[in-house]
Amino acid sequence: MTIFVECKNFRDTVRKNVEAYRRGKQRITSSSDILGGEPVFRGTRIPLAHVAALFRKEVPEGEIAEDFSALDDKDLQYAAFGFSSRPPPGRPRNRTGI
Repeated sequence: MTIFVECKNFRDTVRKNVEAYRRGKQRITSSSDILGGEPVFRGTRIPLAHVAALFRKEVPEGEIAEDFSALDDKDLQYAAFGFSSRPPPGRPRNRTGI
């Protein structure tokens, strides 16, 4: 029995995600003069954590783009991609049921 696994689509997706991550990382800056050093998008006072929190709350991307017109599609993609795998801030849930 022979099994063939086509990886081209997977490779393309990974490549696009890595490019978006690298570009997004370059767009983030932190300075003690701006919002006390909180990471923001370069040239703005828009906190990365705030935009990521909107994605966590499942606010539509179009609404976020309308509210933050200084951010382009790739900035929004970075905020959604970069923080989609991280747990929301706050105390962890009690998993033991106590």
